[in-house]
Amino acid sequence: MRTRYLIALALATLARQAERLPLTPEEKALLARIWEGLNPVNPTHLEETEARRRAWSLVADEVARRIADGWDEYGAPTVAKHPSGGFFAHYQGPNGERIVEASSKREAYRKARKEWIRDLLDP
Repeated sequence: MRTRYLIALALATLARQAERLPLTPEEKALLARIWEGLNPVNPTHLEETEARRRAWSLVADEVARRIADGWDEYGAPTVAKHPSGGFFAHYQGPNGERIVEASSKREAYRKARKEWIRDLLDP
């Protein structure tokens, strides 16, 4: 049941985004397939499991597509050592350029990737 809630929440987020930008026919078809997969009538356990698998697969495909398109358009985040110590990471996305700071290179890169992906998924 929790999985269904999380997917419904993701769909609600997509719907809010759709209010700001008109959906393309492909996006409308994708949302319809995801919703159809989530809402079988009186499903058996096997049907519900398969519906969840299909819905998550469609969501994962969309997330992967957006990340790949973002990588092609903006490039990946980069990290550099700050002259006064610590590290900073820079990335560019649909919301412009951003810089994050952290105490380690790994942490700076991780923060930048996380924010970059969030920007790509919710521009």
